[in-house]
Amino acid sequence: MERVMCLVGKVVSLGLLTIDDVDTLTRWINQEEMREYLSTYLPMYASQEKEWIEKLPSRMPNDFVFGIIDNETKTLLGNIGLHRVKQKDGLAHAGIFIGDRQNRKKGVATEAGQLLLKYAFDTLNLRKVIHEAFAHNEASIALGKKLGAKQEGVMKSHLFINGRYVDVVIMSYFRPGCEPKD
Repeated sequence: MERVMCLVGKVVSLGLLTIDDVDTLTRWINQEEMREYLSTYLPMYASQEKEWIEKLPSRMPNDFVFGIIDNETKTLLGNIGLHRVKQKDGLAHAGIFIGDRQNRKKGVATEAGQLLLKYAFDTLNLRKVIHEAFAHNEASIALGKKLGAKQEGVMKSHLFINGRYVDVVIMSYFRPGCEPKD
């Protein structure tokens, strides 16, 4: 199935996920190392991933999920999205996932994040995008800072991950001109 590209960058683009992505997404979500950084803790079956992809259109305008696609090879590198979009309040929660280790720390997440924030602010007219990360997820926190997020707080012992309660760092991006006055 040919992929529809929605937001085009220099190295990566954001496109619609397809049924062809099911096996790759299932492999990624079931990697043990991923459970260290995601709130998903139960095994996921390909049938569940397929159903999730099929339901994505019906979840708009509250959820926008894109595949992160390598412009050169056209391969899926991860996914990124805006979740719990509240148009009235002008806010959403962002999430990103880079699947294979060899695609991390190469600027993929940075460019994908820039594309997503541009879409959030310029197309959806949102004023704030919330970025939550486990306190031990240094890469996610560094990405937030690199993209201009400011830390708003920490939810202490908030989620149970791999046998322990972990803190969740809350960071936010604001559309230029909508930053709060301190």
